[in-house]
Amino acid sequence: MSWRKGLHCKSSSELLSANDLILEKYKGELGTHDAQVSLAKFLAHNPTAAAMMLMGIDLYPFQDLLIRAMWQRDYFLAIAGRGLSKTFTCGIFAALYAIFNPGVRIGITSKTFRQARAIYKTIEDLAHSPKGKFLLQCIKSNSHNQEAWEMKLGYEKDSLIVALPLGAAGEKIRGYRFNVMLIDEMLLLSDEVINTVIRPFLNVKIDPRDQEKIKKKEDLLIKQGVMKESERYKFPRAKLIGLSSATYQFEYLYDLYSNYIDRIFSKKDKSVSHSIFQLSYEVGLKHQMYEETVIEEAKKQLSEQQFAREYRAQFTSDSGGYFSAQKMLACTLDSDDDQHIRLTGEKGKEYVLAIDPNYSDSEAADNFAMIVLELDVENKRSTVVHSYALSKSNLNNRALYLRYLLTHFNIVYIIVDNAGGFKFINDMNDHTTIKEAGIQMKFFEQKLEVDEGYDQAIEEAKLSFDSVARNKVIPVHSQVFNKTQWIRRANEELQSAFDHKRVLFSNSLPSERIYNKLKKERIPISALEYSQELQDLPNSGARLIDFIDHQQNMIDQIKVECALIEVRASPTGGQTFDLPQNLRKDKSPTRARKDSYTALFLGNWGAKCYFDIRNAKTQKKENSFFKPFFAT
Repeated sequence: MSWRKGLHCKSSSELLSANDLILEKYKGELGTHDAQVSLAKFLAHNPTAAAMMLMGIDLYPFQDLLIRAMWQRDYFLAIAGRGLSKTFTCGIFAALYAIFNPGVRIGITSKTFRQARAIYKTIEDLAHSPKGKFLLQCIKSNSHNQEAWEMKLGYEKDSLIVALPLGAAGEKIRGYRFNVMLIDEMLLLSDEVINTVIRPFLNVKIDPRDQEKIKKKEDLLIKQGVMKESERYKFPRAKLIGLSSATYQFEYLYDLYSNYIDRIFSKKDKSVSHSIFQLSYEVGLKHQMYEETVIEEAKKQLSEQQFAREYRAQFTSDSGGYFSAQKMLACTLDSDDDQHIRLTGEKGKEYVLAIDPNYSDSEAADNFAMIVLELDVENKRSTVVHSYALSKSNLNNRALYLRYLLTHFNIVYIIVDNAGGFKFINDMNDHTTIKEAGIQMKFFEQKLEVDEGYDQAIEEAKLSFDSVARNKVIPVHSQVFNKTQWIRRANEELQSAFDHKRVLFSNSLPSERIYNKLKKERIPISALEYSQELQDLPNSGARLIDFIDHQQNMIDQIKVECALIEVRASPTGGQTFDLPQNLRKDKSPTRARKDSYTALFLGNWGAKCYFDIRNAKTQKKENSFFKPFFAT
């Protein structure tokens, strides 16, 4: 671990001198009141001792430093590698800060409610652990609502901790007033949210009248000689605490990180209260937080750039894969765009459903992936609006999810990987769940992977497509993957679609307007198995909010998988598009996968074929019989 000392560090730190001040003031045998006050002061200035006494947690030295920095600085940013307990440490800080600063209001937020709850749940878990009895006694109330979890701590003047989602433009926190804002995965915040919501919020005092009253009382005590100027109560200042893994240099988090560094080392700026911790995996390795074999395995499994971001906490220029992460970001729509995450289809819109099936029910298997693309027929563009990716499940649950998609979206074109897709569609046609909904799917004849004669192939495919569609049956395109020239062509088509924004991504952080719209959607949420980590949520409303959060994460997952894809020359002279070789060796349940990429790859090809079929003009073949003409 290396340190870079900024230009705004004070020579005498409050935290370092606090213990000496306590010893100086309290000497000899103490009465009950003095003992209580001195203990409270000691614990407030010694996070390790406080965590051990109240929670039974023995902090690592770097965790103690993190908590001290959060306590002292107004702007704190931790960029940490995987497994370095940033969420856990932040949960400890939130609980301690609430206890030793009565009346403080702490907001815990992130892009999704699920992420925001993680820090909050850390506090709950610590309080209900065998060694957390003292912490539990500090908690006066704890409530879980659909959109906010609230905890009150304290004795006479309650402190408040609230976990809630941020919202695309910070709408979720606008109705609250906080002294401290904790943001998990800060990389997901836009510059607009930081500059128009968070920064102004930090300039507002919550209880100015109380502060004025206390100051007047202190003035009187100092005048009477009962109190020293140095003993004035230091009111908690507004804080912005950000936690994140590293990301790309073209994203806003890197700009914010660079701005913090510039201010820390600025000779001109006098109003600096910033701190940055950039924690690589070496910190955890030093404290035996994980085995060296885990790191060595990660180095083998991840690409160099991915390992740099996820374990070294280093920002990288781009993904280094075949598909540019920066271009995919440029293809992401605004949070308030009318093409957004969908739980049901928009009236009058058409949709393509792409399926990369998998019949295994193992958590370590490939994901069964489905992606829904909303079509802009006029401009020949498509937008990813819904995604599903799940490894362990069964045919009945897959059928329920498929029925939900087919009955809530106007699916006009289905494209499947022929390897497993042919069987899956036939199984679904015979499944009671699909039959009861009156749904029928049928394969149409097509040879659209041809290198030459594509226009002719489109005309022939249109005849078959129309004959299926006119009977109110959903046409299905079964795509064979064993033709390397087509695989290259289709991947180039997807890359070109990113370059020219023919395929777009709905924003994974919908605006308040859209979020409220999604919450009102009527879908069979109780019947849908959409995650391996489904929680026992109290009601369908809470489950629906969790499903919206899940869809937000799924949109991001597609882009992550695409960014990992590499192109290599095959032994036969062709090209293969796959995960890096080291990643393909991993067979664990948490391994990197590419099934959402495959579904998007299929969906983009299916959208192109649908547009071409729709615009094709079939002509009746002329009779080629030659009728000779005889002159008389």
